[in-house]
Amino acid sequence: MWRVFYKLPRSLGVELVVLYAGDERELEDAFAKIGQLRPGGLVISVNAFLLQRHKYMADFANGYGIPAISTNPFAMAGGLMSYQR
Repeated sequence: MWRVFYKLPRSLGVELVVLYAGDERELEDAFAKIGQLRPGGLVISVNAFLLQRHKYMADFANGYGIPAISTNPFAMAGGLMSYQR
């Protein structure tokens, strides 16, 4: 299944970059990488660590002008939108 996940963006001419953050250091590293890449958008899938950092992630994405989508608490914290009902 994951192979399809990685192949689809290429077939559409889009580069998929996957970053992981499970602690503060990894989150800072991921945000630094995102700041360098200046992607056209972010899809943020949360883990136990990120569940407590919606506002921080929303502020980051908004500060860089990067459209971002994640869970409902992310959207309620100021993120662009949610992928949940």
